[in-house]
Amino acid sequence: MKVSLNIVRSFAVASLSLLIFTACSQENPDGESIVSGSNVYEVSATASGSTADGTVDFTWGSEDGTTTFREFVDGKKHVVNIWGTWCPPCRKELPDLVEFSKSNSDIRVVGIALERTDDPVKGLQEFCNEYGVSYLNVTGKQEVLQPLVTQFGRIEGVPTTLFFNSDGSLSKTIVGATDFATFNQHAQELH
Repeated sequence: MKVSLNIVRSFAVASLSLLIFTACSQENPDGESIVSGSNVYEVSATASGSTADGTVDFTWGSEDGTTTFREFVDGKKHVVNIWGTWCPPCRKELPDLVEFSKSNSDIRVVGIALERTDDPVKGLQEFCNEYGVSYLNVTGKQEVLQPLVTQFGRIEGVPTTLFFNSDGSLSKTIVGATDFATFNQHAQELH
């Protein structure tokens, strides 16, 4: 009995380790990895307002170096979802947003998570792993995120989802939880 219990424990530990160390990634239509290793990053800097041409920009560090939002979405249709793991409507729409991101590989989905914990990156990574969130999410301390969020304009509540055309122009803003069909409907209007 002791031997079989040890085998079961060893198998469970090995399986759990495999799950923990398996990275989430998202691929673009060309097959190149968009997010490798982790899908959650801490915002390291924000522009003090939008850039000269009116676009929002901020940076985050990854194992590949520093990435800017502007570089990540340049020339791509994109959707920005401002949300929090503590927010019931955000959690309600999450499965639909995950499915939307998986079924629209030509659209970059970026979550900006307004977390209320001392270690927002760790908490968000655990949440994303648990709920299968594979698209890019950034978070950070409130003093960094607040100026970032205001670059997107007046955000009246969470979740707020913004749909951007490939030229960076805002196409649509939705305040409140939405569903897969609505995400797709607004995505079809992007150019």
